[in-house]
Amino acid sequence: MTYTCHKDYYPTKLEQDQAAASTCPDYFKWIHEDIKPWKRTGITREMVETGKNVSFFRVVIKQGKVYAERCANSYQTRDVFTVWGILQLLRLYPGKIPDLELLFETGDRTVVHEQHFQGPPPPIFHYCGEKNAYDIVFPVWSFWGWVELAIKPWEALLQDIDEGNKKMKYGRIGYPMHFGKATHGCPTKDQCVHRYKIYVEGITWSVSEKYILACDSMTLFIEPIYYDFFRRSLKPRQKYWPISRNNQTMCNDIKSAVEWGNANPDKISAGSYVLAMNNLKLGVEVVNAHDLVPKDGKGSSSTFVELHFDGQRFRTTTKDKDLSPVWNESFYFTVTDPSKLPSLTLDACIFHYNKSNGSKILLGKVRLTGTSFVYHSDAVLLHYPLEKKNIFSRSKGEIGLKVFVTDDPSIRASNPLPAVESFVDIVQDLTQDLTHDQIPPPVSFTDSISNTVSRKKTESRHTFHNIAKSNHEQKQQSKPAADAKPSVTFGIQEMKSSQPLPKVVQAFAGAQDYVVKETSPTLGGGKVVGGRVIRGSKPATSSSYDLVESMSYLFVRVVKARDLPSMDITGSLDPYVEVKIGNFKGTTNHFEKNQNPEWNKVFAFAEENRQSFLLEVTVKDRDHISDDVVGTVFFDLHEVPKRTPPDSPLAPQWYRIEKTNGEKKGELMLAVWRGTQADEAFQDAWHSDAVVNPDGSTISNYSQIRSKVYMSPRLWYVRVKVVEAQDLVSSDKSKLPDASVKVQIGNQTSKTKPMRGVNPQWNHDALFVAAEPFEEPLVFTVEDRVGANKDETIGNVVLPISKIEKRFDDKLVRGGWFLLEKSMSSAMEEQGKMKEKEKDKDKFFSRIHVIAFLDGGYHVLNESTYYSSDLRPSTRQLWKKPIGVLELGILNVDVLLPPKSRDGRGTSDTYCVAKYGHKWVRTRTIVNNLNPKFHEQYTWEVYDTATVLTLGVFDNAQIHNSSNGKKDSEIGKIRIRISTLETGRVYTHSYPLLSIHSSGLKKNGDVHLAIRFSCNSMLNMMGLYFKPHLPKMHYTKPLSIIDQERLRLQAMLIVAARLGRAEPPLRKEVVEYMSDTDSHLWSMRRSKANFNRLRNVFYFLVRIGGWFGEIAKWKNPFVTVLVHILYLMFVCFPDLILPTIFLYMFVIGMWQWRFRPRYPPHMDARLSCAGIATPEELDEEMDTFPTTKSSDIVRWRYDRLRSLAGRVQSVVGQIATQGERVHALLSWRDPRATSIFMVFCLVTAIMLYVTPPQMLFILSGFYLIRHPKLRDKTPGAPINFFRRLPALTDTMM
Repeated sequence: MTYTCHKDYYPTKLEQDQAAASTCPDYFKWIHEDIKPWKRTGITREMVETGKNVSFFRVVIKQGKVYAERCANSYQTRDVFTVWGILQLLRLYPGKIPDLELLFETGDRTVVHEQHFQGPPPPIFHYCGEKNAYDIVFPVWSFWGWVELAIKPWEALLQDIDEGNKKMKYGRIGYPMHFGKATHGCPTKDQCVHRYKIYVEGITWSVSEKYILACDSMTLFIEPIYYDFFRRSLKPRQKYWPISRNNQTMCNDIKSAVEWGNANPDKISAGSYVLAMNNLKLGVEVVNAHDLVPKDGKGSSSTFVELHFDGQRFRTTTKDKDLSPVWNESFYFTVTDPSKLPSLTLDACIFHYNKSNGSKILLGKVRLTGTSFVYHSDAVLLHYPLEKKNIFSRSKGEIGLKVFVTDDPSIRASNPLPAVESFVDIVQDLTQDLTHDQIPPPVSFTDSISNTVSRKKTESRHTFHNIAKSNHEQKQQSKPAADAKPSVTFGIQEMKSSQPLPKVVQAFAGAQDYVVKETSPTLGGGKVVGGRVIRGSKPATSSSYDLVESMSYLFVRVVKARDLPSMDITGSLDPYVEVKIGNFKGTTNHFEKNQNPEWNKVFAFAEENRQSFLLEVTVKDRDHISDDVVGTVFFDLHEVPKRTPPDSPLAPQWYRIEKTNGEKKGELMLAVWRGTQADEAFQDAWHSDAVVNPDGSTISNYSQIRSKVYMSPRLWYVRVKVVEAQDLVSSDKSKLPDASVKVQIGNQTSKTKPMRGVNPQWNHDALFVAAEPFEEPLVFTVEDRVGANKDETIGNVVLPISKIEKRFDDKLVRGGWFLLEKSMSSAMEEQGKMKEKEKDKDKFFSRIHVIAFLDGGYHVLNESTYYSSDLRPSTRQLWKKPIGVLELGILNVDVLLPPKSRDGRGTSDTYCVAKYGHKWVRTRTIVNNLNPKFHEQYTWEVYDTATVLTLGVFDNAQIHNSSNGKKDSEIGKIRIRISTLETGRVYTHSYPLLSIHSSGLKKNGDVHLAIRFSCNSMLNMMGLYFKPHLPKMHYTKPLSIIDQERLRLQAMLIVAARLGRAEPPLRKEVVEYMSDTDSHLWSMRRSKANFNRLRNVFYFLVRIGGWFGEIAKWKNPFVTVLVHILYLMFVCFPDLILPTIFLYMFVIGMWQWRFRPRYPPHMDARLSCAGIATPEELDEEMDTFPTTKSSDIVRWRYDRLRSLAGRVQSVVGQIATQGERVHALLSWRDPRATSIFMVFCLVTAIMLYVTPPQMLFILSGFYLIRHPKLRDKTPGAPINFFRRLPALTDTMM
């Protein structure tokens, strides 16, 4: 299209009254946010060209002239007035506009959606935008007029609206008038005669919102999905009254707004009214920061954020040694005077905390004015560049904040105590106060803490308490505590004796976030309280899904169509079906040139996010530009029947397809019903959880999100023995062959030692792992060493594993002789096919003697022995009957640390994987949701209680076809040992998802599970505790530790390869994470944890020794005398010793029963030493094997390991020394010491012959616990004698 203006239309200079303002408007900040996706890559020609397919016209500005190209027909004259607006820009700013090329979309819905572009998207300007779209928002065409609706340009229209505002009467009670997408009227001066106006967004963006906001009427603005260029900067409760889009609270919000307006009609004025709310708060979400300045001298910083607003201060937790920290912490400030909100400022300062001296160093700050605060529905995550403190300071990086205003009465202002000081600091200060001051009267420990904190606030000694706003308030705070205002305590009174001490500890330290929490959800079988299911008033259904909540779905089965009309000029039709409810829609695949297609696809729409009561099933024709509608079938959801299993599936019916004009367009076979996740069609159905954007678009790789059940292959050990060979012939006839045999199965190899001779003997044993079905053969290759690192093949033998013998016990298996084939192709042929008559009878053939068989009496370990989920042998003949059933209900997951982001907002595509025995299960992937609800139930047969169920939570990186091999990231996992579960009890708990990173321990979220273990026979289950843990072969012919670890790794690789061939595949990183493949690698943290475990095991011996020491030192004479009496009784009546010991253990067990664990054990962060590990130790643990670190780091770690090993070596040497001294008593290495010991033995033997043994024990016991006055401070004679005995340390080099 071409438009020509007069040659004098463009002015040559800018007029004086058109000069730029000193400050930019508020909405200019959104320009940087809209073009942020191209910040790093820039905009290339390829990006622009790819955007032509979804654009309506293109504009090129060259040397002050505008050239426009129409790509598609725009609705009415939107493109014309948009170009007209650009011409006005050139006219007002001649010579200021650079050469540009722009693409424009003129529809009412966003087109550049995030999930469609993994890389930078095409830059397309549009009149509206939304959170999950990349459309660049541009001023609406109607600002320059709308000819079709007779709407004047904005400046002229404002004059008419001002005249209408003057005629508005507020003396009567007003009522709301609806004006939004559903109303197609022309905005005139008569539209402003109502006190209230409501803006309701339809299924698309509406251009009418600015006309509603222009009136002096009180605008009730229902929270929209889309936004335009100017509306994002409007202040809620100043320019409009926000209304929630939640159907449950919308009417109450409108009612409260109207009641306030009727009570305050004088405060309603466009652009000036401020709605006075008593519970107005400013919410600040501190999300993350990146690229900060290192300040600790080691290339890192320990960072925290401090927030200042309206005299209140809060701070986040400190992230140690992290230049890109992630907090995800929320704070709420109290707005004391809403009328002053535009003049207030919010300061966010990032500090580095210096642990050595307790100081803090400013890394940068951000200041936000009150005019930029928006309502919660309009708030988005923004990244602000950090400002310098002064011209000489250094600052870089950005901080991500989400700032909003809310009046939700359920949200309470944040308690500043956790940001002030730690619990330990309070206790230390409390102790100092009690030392220096006089002792106060006895009070509870919690009250003491509360009083101390209140006193410290009065003294204003700490930085992060609320700061006084004026001198008057400071004077009031200097008064005695009795005169202080109750509000100064900021909720401290709530922390007094009404709450127990652990609650106070949890408020100051986050350790309690790592524990398992019991819940009481209402599941399909009823409400779970304390492990018992309480049946509700609803009748129990026949469904077996009683460990999950019943989730209602609307199922639509699209079977096929017939007699569809031809739509193209060529008479062809490429049909597909679109099923739509509200903004959620799913589509079938399309068929090329088929008027009777058959799809047989099921769609499942969750009832909880249903947006409409009308179901639309539309048949469309696929076209290159725009798909044509063939016809639609409508269903009223109130009339849809409900199906409950085990009812038979609902029979599909034929429905006539109609267009809007009533014309019949063929028939479509459909079945529509209501059901739950127990429906058999649920597993393979399309789910509305796959919808990424509100416009209904779905993911591109839908097969990757389905829920599936996988069966891992049955594994066998293949035992091979290479005995000997005969008549080997070398290529060099002048020398004897130096032969060796290489045995191979897949990527597993074993090689014998080379033996010289024509008939060598090796007797080499090898052990491999194979999986059913056996695909890889067993290959023997005889090689001759002809030179350095050079082998020549003498012959090959190939044995199919499926044809070798299987052994179930330790009986001997006979081997066989096999002829060696020169070529591998000949060896691959089946044994016995080659006939002897084809051979030269006078010629000798080389052959090899091998023994190969499948050893089915072992259990093949493919996971860590500590977390094994199956202990059965390979052969089925040795399997026992199951002893019970394990049921698992995966309810929901709460992700606290999003593993990725979309459109600047953290998100997750979450799915769960559970493993027990041979059965692996995978839930469906719920896309773009940090709080996914699965409610899927699975069942396993249990053969042994000494097994572990493992469940992992992952983020799916394969939902798009352009994933480019990205790995699924792990969020966390849990383990549950079956033996710790009570039979018949339903365990409903929320488990923390913990992970260890280089920066420390992190809680990524929580997973909510329901678990029940039911046994078939209590007697059989009790009998298992007296049977061997592993199959018999593990004890008759045990495997070495080295072979176990080597074969375990090979078995895991085989399982990962087989599960990766399924559809959808269970990826290798998932199998490795679930199988704990790296548990055998070195870790300083694990070493400390194991040492602490060992110390805890022998801690009772230390306590007994300490108790005996107190008895021997007579610290409590009464107890010591009592011990003397008991000792005499046991010596005189030795028959009472064992019964007393067992009775004592029984009493202790019954006492401990009162404190038995109520929750299943979970990963203990304290036991794992996750909180005390240094970043260097964690970095070493996270390193790959082999290492990828620099040589300096590896050398430093090696030296540290040598130092640690030296200490262990010294301890082992000390233990060996004590043992050698015992041997030296009779070895005559020290003849004098041995002589003394022999004399002592002779005298003792004579005394025992003539003296009762009870007397000897009494004298020995009384000597050990004699009174301190009878003791010497130096060691006794026996100890001195033992320490002088020689050891072998002096003979070591």
